[in-house]
Amino acid sequence: MAPEHTAGMVHRSRRRFLHVSATALAVGSSGCLGGSRPAAEAAERQIDHGTAPRAGAWPNASYDARNTRHNPTASPPRSTPTTEWSVSLSGVTSSVVVGPEFVYASSEEATVAVAPDGTEQWRAEVGGGLTYVEGRLYVAADMLVALGADTGEEIWRGPDGMDPHSVSESSGTVYVTEREALRGLHADSGEERWGISTARYPRLVADSRQVCVVTGDRVRFLEAGAVETGVFNEPGPRVVQTLEPGWSPEIVSATLLEGSFYLGQFGDSVADLQATARQFHLITTDERWVTPYDWSGVSALAVDADRIYAVPYHATLDPLESSVVALDRETGAKQWHDDGDLLGTPAVGGGVVVAGGAHPGSPSICVSEGEDTETDETCSNGESAAGSGVLRALDAATGERLWTVEPGASFGSYPLALVDERIYYGDADGVHALA
Repeated sequence: MAPEHTAGMVHRSRRRFLHVSATALAVGSSGCLGGSRPAAEAAERQIDHGTAPRAGAWPNASYDARNTRHNPTASPPRSTPTTEWSVSLSGVTSSVVVGPEFVYASSEEATVAVAPDGTEQWRAEVGGGLTYVEGRLYVAADMLVALGADTGEEIWRGPDGMDPHSVSESSGTVYVTEREALRGLHADSGEERWGISTARYPRLVADSRQVCVVTGDRVRFLEAGAVETGVFNEPGPRVVQTLEPGWSPEIVSATLLEGSFYLGQFGDSVADLQATARQFHLITTDERWVTPYDWSGVSALAVDADRIYAVPYHATLDPLESSVVALDRETGAKQWHDDGDLLGTPAVGGGVVVAGGAHPGSPSICVSEGEDTETDETCSNGESAAGSGVLRALDAATGERLWTVEPGASFGSYPLALVDERIYYGDADGVHALA
């Protein structure tokens, strides 16, 4: 779902790059927000969170509810691709997802739906992080908006005062993470069912058996969509189990796969802590392995059947140093790495790893709407915007560079979707299809 944030940065698109949020939230009691259906009542819309994405789709920023960023049916090009089509979008494209019918892309200003042949289908004047769920498109920005995926017509808006990050849906409840909270909304109306406070930057992840909220201090397993009601009680989630492994520092991403969590974590340059990847086995509650990277920053992880892929970086340098790293999934041992220009959050499919982005600090993400970028106040230090970043494909098994292209400017990572033989990505010029 950017889905890419970093704490402490002013611009929302910068925050999305590091998968965290930057606005505190006080969770109030749940209640009716103008809809006719009480929030505690069962929803007519019932979606199974364990349903795997359909072939030919990439429904959220992390591909699936397990957050693997791995599409097993994709076959991205292994030689330098060409652009099949491009559709312009006002602002910098920060989210790209693919449903069974259309490709969806959004900036902070608008969302567009495009047919596989590049024909625009509809455009809505609302933008933000996108999540596709069974005929519905959730747009998370200053509020959460549910759109009809076929038409772009608004279905409902969530409660005021939200700062939504990631979105998932299960059994009549729409789960929404915020800076220090998780909210459950009624799938039919968008009314708030419940809200629970969490440690900072909760990560939502699910498999066919459970929905989990992962933070640096604990993991809470929720019964999907369940609510408890009583005379004096508001609806609330049923917490089935709680683990307190004490992970530190902050978690960038959490992937749940075959009974294990695979976690990417920030380091701390002040405390001289390196960013890490780790595997935590749920059944035995053992830390299977922990692998430090060379720098304090790290992207969200991509995980396939054999390896884990990440992009660690040194965030205090300009230009920023980074590397694409592949670890053995069973042992955490480094298998290969590729040093070079900034490469954002990776995606994998068909034995190909794709990653790319522009420098996440100014001036590279500064994109002026006027001709004179030197006087644009949005550009740090009065410097002009970077004209492009780097998008690169590597062999998943060996790390061999397959091809490199230079898209337009971006806010950190290029949003990616690997579907069939195409790569869909977004930049300052819009959304594009490579093949």
